[in-house]
Amino acid sequence: DVFSSDLVFRAQSTWQSMVAEAQPFQVLQGRPLQMAGTFLRSILQAIGAPRQDPHGISVVSVMGPQSSAKSTLMNFLFGCRFAVCAGRCTRGLYATYFQPSDGRPPLLVLDSEGLLSLGSEGSVFDGQIALMCMTCSHLVIINHKGELSRQLQDIIEVCLFAMRHLRLARLQPRLAFVLRDQHDRSPAVHED
Repeated sequence: DVFSSDLVFRAQSTWQSMVAEAQPFQVLQGRPLQMAGTFLRSILQAIGAPRQDPHGISVVSVMGPQSSAKSTLMNFLFGCRFAVCAGRCTRGLYATYFQPSDGRPPLLVLDSEGLLSLGSEGSVFDGQIALMCMTCSHLVIINHKGELSRQLQDIIEVCLFAMRHLRLARLQPRLAFVLRDQHDRSPAVHED
């Protein structure tokens, strides 16, 4: 029908403009996590994103517990415009696409919903988010607020589980840990 094809065309045009201007967009949403893969692929192709070459685009993602300031960190490091607020503000997985004008490869920055939150469905959801970040990223930043804790150890376990299942992935991501707001900086805190 002409009306629905015109509506889809206008939606794609609007999204192309937003993505090309480095506006954040949602990649995964809902419970269970869902993705509008065909729609997003057509948007990224329309703005010239590399298709099959995993080295043609750099992907950086962030994961961590709820309210650990993941969105704020990515906004500061990369100039993204992810929503920030007190409490839970990111639902699912959001992305911002940057096309540098100096010839460097494009950059896709992923911001994930908080792991290990009281309102989540537990380890299945956390594992899905972690696995998504791990399978498509060159660099995964694990952001944690405070000293090393059981909560951080749980995140590491989720990441190790995801890494074990990456044998089929083309990328082997690097992990970077950001331990924020530590009060005791002595080496003894980090021994276990």
